[in-house]
Amino acid sequence: MLPTTNIPDAVWIAGKLYCKTPESSSMALEVFSSDFFIDPGVDCDWYARPKTTSIAICMSCNRELDILDARRHGNKCACGEVTCLEVVDGSLVRIVFASNYEAQLQMRSHHWDAISNTFYLHPDPLSSPDRKIADIHRAKSLIQRNKSIFTEVTIDNKQYLAMRVTSNVFVLDADRYVNFSVHFSNLQPFEIFEAWRWAPLPVSINLPARIIYAGNQIPEIDWYYPDDPDWPEDSFEAMGEFVRHFVPQLADEWERQSCGFRHDAPGAIEDITNFCNRRLVTI
Repeated sequence: MLPTTNIPDAVWIAGKLYCKTPESSSMALEVFSSDFFIDPGVDCDWYARPKTTSIAICMSCNRELDILDARRHGNKCACGEVTCLEVVDGSLVRIVFASNYEAQLQMRSHHWDAISNTFYLHPDPLSSPDRKIADIHRAKSLIQRNKSIFTEVTIDNKQYLAMRVTSNVFVLDADRYVNFSVHFSNLQPFEIFEAWRWAPLPVSINLPARIIYAGNQIPEIDWYYPDDPDWPEDSFEAMGEFVRHFVPQLADEWERQSCGFRHDAPGAIEDITNFCNRRLVTI
């Protein structure tokens, strides 16, 4: 969705904002800077892109949350509820060694310390029908052979194995808990033109391209394939509005003659070019 904010002395045409005075340009940049990043444009003066493409909604209280915060392990909403656990305490995890991908362990996590990226595991490996998972005997042997990876620790008078995730060992298939939903922003990027710098446009060999671009079309016949669809009526309406505002000396003639322009791309480009080029001589 494009913004619908009205800026004095500015006009929206086909999703582009044309500012007719320096004051309207300044106001547009100020008004839209709260929701958009405003960058220098390539084919326009300014390009506005939404600051937020998606937001998170807490499923406990419906508050809006920053998407990165909501996805962070252990993050809590203002209502006190956890929004995400990358690893649920007590979940089954699969441990894989980079040196031997086929040698895998299945163990139960006690908890995960996200800051140090350390898993605290119940010490006894588990069996699995998955052939990649080592059986109990081989699993205990793997733990012994990788003693440098596992450290025995005591938590609440119980023994656990601490395993820090590195490039040599990593965890797969951990259960994840999510208590938020993702909603994508319906704001669309748009272009801002400081039309006061060049309006009104003179009749020139460049004018057909300017008019066609204003209708969100490409003014190059070679761009199109023979089976491309015709230009929609919206494009011609946008071009007419552009002419009315910024090429006023042609506005009345455009209104009378544009209804006869062809709508296939090559024909439309040729008709608009001929319309403008004839005025090179008569104006």
